[in-house]
Amino acid sequence: MEDFDLNKVRLVLRAAGDYMLRQVELTSRTFDNDPMLGVVYLAVLQANVRPIADDPRLSKTYAGAEPPPDSVRVPVTARAIAESLNIPRETVRRYINRLVDMNLCNRDGRKGVVVPQAVLTSPEGMQFAWNTYANLRRLMAQLRELEIEL
Repeated sequence: MEDFDLNKVRLVLRAAGDYMLRQVELTSRTFDNDPMLGVVYLAVLQANVRPIADDPRLSKTYAGAEPPPDSVRVPVTARAIAESLNIPRETVRRYINRLVDMNLCNRDGRKGVVVPQAVLTSPEGMQFAWNTYANLRRLMAQLRELEIEL
């Protein structure tokens, strides 16, 4: 284990805990007062763009103001989401059905589901993104105020 300053670790953990709780509250408020619905939505969204995020060239190509277009998003199955979150597939399937019913995800045949670009650029999608960004900036400001560099 590397040398570390226990006081610094505690300060970072407090700030991170505060950030996480604010994000859970934001996600709950945004997703029908159900934070797990938001977690499944975010897991689908991240899986849809993982090939972009994993490729530096594609990351730069799609780093603009608009989210990546639907044509480059990769559908994800309930099974893959269940495995990534370590929760039962049936639970994920029910949440995905709710997301589809709420028009937050589209089914792509038997390939899985996709969060379409239109959802991310909707007023609600933009507000969630902005609030998440503001929450992250608040965490970074707290760390700077505490004179902590990671």
